[in-house]
Amino acid sequence: MQPPTSRYEFSYGFKSSRSTRLIFLTLGGLLAVLAAGCLGGILGMVIAWLVEAGTGKGDSDLIAIPVILVSLLAGGMIVWLVVNILAVAKTGAWLEGTRLTVRQRRSRTVDLARARSVSIQPSRLRWKERRAGEVTASGDLVPEVVVTADDGVLRMRLCDGERAPLPPQDLHILAGVLATVHAAGAAEVAQHLQVMATGRPPA
Repeated sequence: MQPPTSRYEFSYGFKSSRSTRLIFLTLGGLLAVLAAGCLGGILGMVIAWLVEAGTGKGDSDLIAIPVILVSLLAGGMIVWLVVNILAVAKTGAWLEGTRLTVRQRRSRTVDLARARSVSIQPSRLRWKERRAGEVTASGDLVPEVVVTADDGVLRMRLCDGERAPLPPQDLHILAGVLATVHAAGAAEVAQHLQVMATGRPPA
């Protein structure tokens, strides 16, 4: 199979659960921001009271303490919320010729034709299997393709955002590209992906 000449999008991100995840993440994040702000205000007032008791400074001199703590804690939670919303909304992976891009919290692109090595390693995620409309976690770790290049390492897990296996077409496309490159381990990984695409249990 020849590498695709146009952009090919893998089923890598969140599909069926994206809207639900974004709603719960937004609501939970806003509550966390509010809680962090309240906590910062309480801690700031306690610290200001302790400093006032020890130094004799007035309230007007110490008002900056709770303001700073509220800003730091609430601001930190806002940053966390934005980063995670973007991760859910923007997660994806695609091929353009031999250039593989994986985007999660940040994007990473590597040219497979110039990679030094390609391997399959276990990720930290576990498969989830759908049976009779239910989602149950299996005991096997999701494998990921690890590409080592001169400018760093790219990792692409072989599942979508819901931890279901990538469809056979995705595996065939990736295997076809890897079969055309000369990086160490690329041929073995291509064969492994072809086996996975047949529906056998993932390694």
